[in-house]
Amino acid sequence: MNHDRDAAALRRQAEERLRQRTPGGEALGSTDDTRRLLLELQVHQIELEMQNEQLRESQAQLEAATQRYMELYDFAPVGYFTLDPRGTMTDLNLTAARLLGYERARLQDKRFGTFVAERHRPTFNSLLERVFASESKHHCRIELASGDQPALTVDIEALRAADGRSARAILLDITERVRMEQALAQAREAAIRFEVDQRFGALAHQDIAGLTETDAAGRLTFVNDRFCTMVGRTSEQLLSLRMQDITHPDDRARSDELYQRLLCGGRSYMIDQRYVHADGRTVWASVAVSVLRDAAGQASNYVAVVLDITEQRRQEEQLRQAHDLLAMAERAAGAGAWDWDMVNDRLHWSDALFRLFGLDPSINQASLDTWRAAMQPDDWPPTERAMTESIRERRPFTITYRIPLPTGAIRWLDAYGQVTYDEASGAPLRFSGISVDVTARRQTEDDLRDSEQRFRTLNAELEEKVAARTAELALANEELRHLARHDALTGLHNRLAANERLRSEFVAMKRSGNPYAVLLMDIDLFKRVNDAHGHAVGDQVLQRVAQALEATLRESDFVARYGGEEFLALLPATGLAAAALVAEKLRQAVASTPYPIADPITLSLGVALADPAQPDEDAALREADDRLYEAKRAGRNQWKAAEGSGRYR
Repeated sequence: MNHDRDAAALRRQAEERLRQRTPGGEALGSTDDTRRLLLELQVHQIELEMQNEQLRESQAQLEAATQRYMELYDFAPVGYFTLDPRGTMTDLNLTAARLLGYERARLQDKRFGTFVAERHRPTFNSLLERVFASESKHHCRIELASGDQPALTVDIEALRAADGRSARAILLDITERVRMEQALAQAREAAIRFEVDQRFGALAHQDIAGLTETDAAGRLTFVNDRFCTMVGRTSEQLLSLRMQDITHPDDRARSDELYQRLLCGGRSYMIDQRYVHADGRTVWASVAVSVLRDAAGQASNYVAVVLDITEQRRQEEQLRQAHDLLAMAERAAGAGAWDWDMVNDRLHWSDALFRLFGLDPSINQASLDTWRAAMQPDDWPPTERAMTESIRERRPFTITYRIPLPTGAIRWLDAYGQVTYDEASGAPLRFSGISVDVTARRQTEDDLRDSEQRFRTLNAELEEKVAARTAELALANEELRHLARHDALTGLHNRLAANERLRSEFVAMKRSGNPYAVLLMDIDLFKRVNDAHGHAVGDQVLQRVAQALEATLRESDFVARYGGEEFLALLPATGLAAAALVAEKLRQAVASTPYPIADPITLSLGVALADPAQPDEDAALREADDRLYEAKRAGRNQWKAAEGSGRYR
């Protein structure tokens, strides 16, 4: 439909130009078939001429765009080149040719490995294999050795192309950065060798690294000439300042935090931070700080080795911009691009960008007003603000905005841009960038957020159930723990609990020196009770005996059923005499308790005293057991101790 309208418009323009060429318009008014055919041919000829004019104009625009790209490619701060699997260079920019030391024409179809220092060729060959074996970026650091040219240290980053038959590579000269890193290491080693009291001696006068000394309050007490040059101030000016006075405002908090760590016991740290030069510019430095302490261990002074890395930072920024430009070119597929000539105030949009905005490039003009009109109204203020800040602060332009389409749908776009500046004046020259349709990604993110919310809800419900189940298990475990350490028949502690208590009491005695007594007790002739009256009656007797023992002992004492009819009592902080009195009370309590049978129920007891000199808790238990059997052999219903016995009726 658009083609038909364009053809009709072109036809009308051609007829109008023919009228201007034909005086009086006679040919257009003739009814003769020959004249009409001639008229058609003339109109068609003019149509072809106009089409040729349009083609020439488009060709000129394309050539201009190609020239801009080639200039950007050739004069980039890093080298770009293309490799095949054998390492042959098939394309490279002027920067790459300069780094290799030859004219670009002489380097075509040359193997890159021939320019690599021999000891680094295995490293490069390994990189080449890894690049063509995967779709990931790979990196290595090597030295170039080309003819009489000094050796260069370079970083190479390469990525296999989509066709798998070639790889794109970036070549960055880091020779100066490596030299500076080596210089920094040398300066740090030199600083260690010199005494601070001598103010670093000859090291203070070297021209590689700055040296400073500050007191505990942060006031500068010494600076060398190199540091004075770095920050553009004399030593007299600096010795009247605190280190924080020349530190960049954005770095002061971090610097103060690290100083405080040294003050609280640290020894040294390293940091990259900024200083403010006397003329206002920013100086980047790599700083190694150490603390000196007095005899009492208190921090007295801070010593710093300062290396100027401003040039290194600039090179890193160039590399980052080169990566951004490469990433921008890769993202451009399926996106729309713009180019704003800020000197002449001319804005150019690609047809793809018009279509992203839902506009017809044949009837709409590229302008900021058109962009603002196509955009969701709420998104224009932050977009305009981001553009202004990008130009003013010299940082990349990024923004996300929405385009309402005629269908009622919303299209989400991510915009990326970069400003080019005049090196001499610093004035902005050109603002170029792309806009990428991210509607599908935004929908996916919304769906993901909904899924996460559902997951959090389900997780909360699960946690509640787990907490409830955990509480139930804790209660059950407590019941199991109680059952595991108590006798089900008598309710007293069982043998396991008794052994644990004997162990803990023995350990406590070893620390405090306070003795404790152990009583081992056995119901006399209990088998006769079971045989004569049955186990049910025997169980009742055991329960009555347990109750009598528990009622007679103190709350601080411990009593347990240690075996079938055998019981154990532990009396903390009790001597042998007192234990013997307790044994007699227990014997009497059992003898005087009423039972469900007429037969008398009596108790034999063995008493022993635990001593810190004993090797373990079982020593006193064995002694009590021996005394118990003495009581049995002596006639039962009595107690025996290491130093006496008793039987009172």
